[in-house]
Amino acid sequence: MQAILAISNNNVIGKGIGLAWHMKEDLQHFRAMTLDKDVIVGTTTLLGLPNLPRRNVVQLSRNRKLATANDICYSPEAAFQKYPLGIVIGGAKVIEAMLPYVNRLIITHVNIDIPQADDLVYFNLPNGYRVDKEYKLSERAIVREYVKC
Repeated sequence: MQAILAISNNNVIGKGIGLAWHMKEDLQHFRAMTLDKDVIVGTTTLLGLPNLPRRNVVQLSRNRKLATANDICYSPEAAFQKYPLGIVIGGAKVIEAMLPYVNRLIITHVNIDIPQADDLVYFNLPNGYRVDKEYKLSERAIVREYVKC
C-alpha cells in the first residue's frame, strides 16, 4: 500500500478541508500517480475533494458513506484487506492510521512556508522510512519516495 501527499517546509499538508496552496505540477503528479487506482480517503478530506474520475474512491470512516465515495471501510484493517494495493490520499489522521500498512510514502516537498493559521493540517514524516527515489518536479518542488525500512 502507498500514501501520497504534498508537504510544505513547515510540515503543512492542508488548510481546512482543502489545499494550503495551488501548484499545477503537483496536481498533475497526483493525478498521474492515482489514475485508475483505489484511493483511500477520510471523510473530512473527501468533503473538500473535487470529482476524481477514473479513481475508485474509498472512504475510511466509522460513520456513513458520503455520496461521492464508491465504497466505505470502517477500519484501517478492513481497508487494507479489501484494497491492499490502494493509495492513501489523506487527510493526516487517515495517513497516520494507515501507516502500519503503507510500505511507500510518495511525498512532494514544496518549497513554501505557510503562515500560521488555526485551520492548518500538519504531518510529520514517521520514523522507519528511508528515501528510495528522488526527482525534481519543478523549481519549487522535489518528490521523494520513501520505503519502509
